[in-house]
Amino acid sequence: MSSSIISLLTLAGKQITLYLGTFTLVVGVIGGLLNIIVFLSLKTFRESSSAFYLTIMSIVNIGQLLTGLLSRIMNSGFGIDWTLASLFYCKFRLYCFNICASISMTCICLAIIDQYLATSSRAQWRQWCSMKIARRLVFIFVLIWIIHNIPYLIYFDHVISITTGQVTCTNTNNIFQQYTIYGTTLIIGKLLPISITFVFGLLAYHNVQQLGYRTAPLVRRELDKQLTVMILVLIVFAFFTNIPNTIAYILSAMPGLTQDPVVSAQIQFANLVTTYLVYIYFAGQLRVATAAIDASVYSVENNTTVSFFKRTNETVYNIWNTTAGGSSIYAVSGYYSGNYYPSGSAQIAFDGNLSTRACSYGACNSSFGALACGTQAGFYLTMNGGPKVLVAFYMSTSFEPTSRARDPMTITIEGSNLNGSTLILGSSWTLIYNGSAGFIINPGRAAWGTLQLIPNPLIAFASYRLLVTSKQGSDTCSSYGEVLFALR
Repeated sequence: MSSSIISLLTLAGKQITLYLGTFTLVVGVIGGLLNIIVFLSLKTFRESSSAFYLTIMSIVNIGQLLTGLLSRIMNSGFGIDWTLASLFYCKFRLYCFNICASISMTCICLAIIDQYLATSSRAQWRQWCSMKIARRLVFIFVLIWIIHNIPYLIYFDHVISITTGQVTCTNTNNIFQQYTIYGTTLIIGKLLPISITFVFGLLAYHNVQQLGYRTAPLVRRELDKQLTVMILVLIVFAFFTNIPNTIAYILSAMPGLTQDPVVSAQIQFANLVTTYLVYIYFAGQLRVATAAIDASVYSVENNTTVSFFKRTNETVYNIWNTTAGGSSIYAVSGYYSGNYYPSGSAQIAFDGNLSTRACSYGACNSSFGALACGTQAGFYLTMNGGPKVLVAFYMSTSFEPTSRARDPMTITIEGSNLNGSTLILGSSWTLIYNGSAGFIINPGRAAWGTLQLIPNPLIAFASYRLLVTSKQGSDTCSSYGEVLFALR
């Protein structure tokens, strides 16, 4: 009975290695290469120290897959053990694998620490986030791990079994064997990086939550958000794929549990399965590459011709009872239907002050609140600088503590190259955006929402019209603090 269980577990292990291992290897290498391409091809990422750490991590993770997983597949799946065929490979395989593993965990730790510093409110801490410092740290740690893992080259050797006469590639030093189990694998490879990433991950997440209240450059702030999210996803993924392997590794190192052949086989099988969870973590870089590509759309700063509109003496016309493609109806100051709050003109949305807000009642008044109040209302303006292409925009929330219900949820933006009284006509406007205002996730009060991109921004317009089409909840009006147009 026990022999059949052991045979079944051995067979299952070989099948997992052959099929899951091959899939993980292919996806992991492709994901790593995509990461490298994305991070090196975009200027924003090339200038980011966090992205630099992720690039190095992608490179060494490919090295881990090729030196660790590929050898396992060849051995279990095809009966080809390269460590027995070559003494050099016997020594070099684990040496290279552990260098790559150590650098990978170091880079994820450095990346989350870097994002914590980058999103800090303290300017002196943000100064530590530079490519110069990042390159130096990576060089120092690579040198440390190269030296630290030299014993693998010394103590791993071909050993001939006295009983079977078979050659194995194994560690020949008991002290180094114990250090490998408890020092390298458990502490340096698992517990230490998990602890560091957990602590600084929480701190970075807290900083990101506060970014909306700061006066940092908006595009840079959005990039910091995206990079932090990417790294936090990696950390969570690493936690849930590494903890089971850590537990299985600890169990396999307990002599009392490995005396029974069946229990020993079960622990070895658990160790095998959880090891592939760790390899899946390396292969999970494909998700990071996708996130990186998503984040790249926020890099409007890559285009040196992009600028943010700042109102000088342009007139901002308040309108209500207006839909996309329809004619504009002017709104006036007051407290009733067709009015905007006397100190809440849409012109305030371009004053650069988060402590003011535009407030339009739409078809409602100051004493009646409903979900539709403040919708089909907004503004239009003509810019002095002539036609420009709108590529993206930001909106900020109102400063009022109870104004979440007033936040615009969806808006439309139209463009026109006509002028004067013809801008009243609906036929003069071309719809270029119909979607989120950037407040799906509540950023807080007097805080910027997420950057929204204009799909296929190709046509330059001199005038733009923005209309609120829905808002968060039931209240008397729709309100927002600032509108910032990114133009080229």
